[in-house]
Amino acid sequence: RVPRLALLEGAVPGTPRLDLADLATFRGASPPEGFRRAGVCSDAVAMIIYTSGSTSRPKGAMMAHGNYLAKYHELRMLDARLGPQTRSLMPFGLHSSPGLPWGILFTTTLGGTLYFTRKYKAERTLRTLVEQRIDFFLGVPMVFDQVSLLPGFAAADLSALTFARMGGASASRETLMRWSRKGVTVRQLYGMTEMGGGAIIATEEEASAHPDSCGRGLPFTRMRIVDHAGEERAPGEPGHVLLRGPGMMAGYWRDPAATNAALVDGWMHTGDIGSVDKDGYFRFVDRAKEMIKSGGYNVSPAEIEAVLMDHAGVLEAAAFAVTDDRFGEAACACVFGTPPLDAKALFAHCAARLAGFKLPRYIVVLDAPLPRLANEKVDRRCLKRDHADVARRQERLSASA
Repeated sequence: RVPRLALLEGAVPGTPRLDLADLATFRGASPPEGFRRAGVCSDAVAMIIYTSGSTSRPKGAMMAHGNYLAKYHELRMLDARLGPQTRSLMPFGLHSSPGLPWGILFTTTLGGTLYFTRKYKAERTLRTLVEQRIDFFLGVPMVFDQVSLLPGFAAADLSALTFARMGGASASRETLMRWSRKGVTVRQLYGMTEMGGGAIIATEEEASAHPDSCGRGLPFTRMRIVDHAGEERAPGEPGHVLLRGPGMMAGYWRDPAATNAALVDGWMHTGDIGSVDKDGYFRFVDRAKEMIKSGGYNVSPAEIEAVLMDHAGVLEAAAFAVTDDRFGEAACACVFGTPPLDAKALFAHCAARLAGFKLPRYIVVLDAPLPRLANEKVDRRCLKRDHADVARRQERLSASA
């Protein structure tokens, strides 16, 4: 049983309290009366962080003390400019994988300053970036997209923003360009809760040269791209992503079956599809379980979403599989944006940019933003449930329509 965290002074008799702000006074000195070094080993479980649950039921990833200490040192090697002067902004909760390792642990271990809010708002995020001279900013594509579309973005002083990192989903080319025009190079990253957060993070040079990639990896994290039989894929060919490294979880809490399926021969089977080109640059394709099998072809929802997001009126887009009498499965896309948005016009936009078998045969224009989880990822399970019968409510879109 995991005990409940006691936050109030005196809640646990005999347990002294030390304010976080006082820690600096003890740096390099003896600990205060009543405090002593914890007697734990590096492989003892330090915390349980739950996966987002965007595609399945959340699972508790058990992370050891050594996992996060090793991950911190690996991330610290990315740039020597990170240090006590770092001012970090987390625009989402601290309970998740980005917030806990990147926010609390990484920033406080550096000796830096962490800014966060209970609930994300684009206007407040931009204001904090400017007023607090934030130099380290991490968010999902939706955050970068919404902030860059604010009326005040063009005039905002973001000269302090040195480290801008984006993960959690694929980014649109236009979003990256809006930040680039402000002099900010957004570095895409690939990671997951089970690997302690970031597993592959582009350097500034890699992001400038290949903005559509996540870079070439971290110093101590290893990656393989394999087929269904476990054989290595050729450069540029998509396959299943396998990872191992210092931030890898010990397993899922009270779920040995899921643990055995995910951790095989020392490798984390991510459930993701990706590719590595001949120069070593990694590109995320999609979640394997989210791939749409339409008419015998594999269709990536992320590719459809990227095309829709390049439409001037679209602010949010999510694609997923629905049952279809003709193709077995077909792509359905839900979009939200600036009115008026027309499904047929959006389909024509896609038809000019995608192969025929990749086209979303059903497009639903929503009058409210997409449903999201606490970490701001799209709640795909909610969308699939609400639009499972879209084929009965709409005609299938086609180029001849």
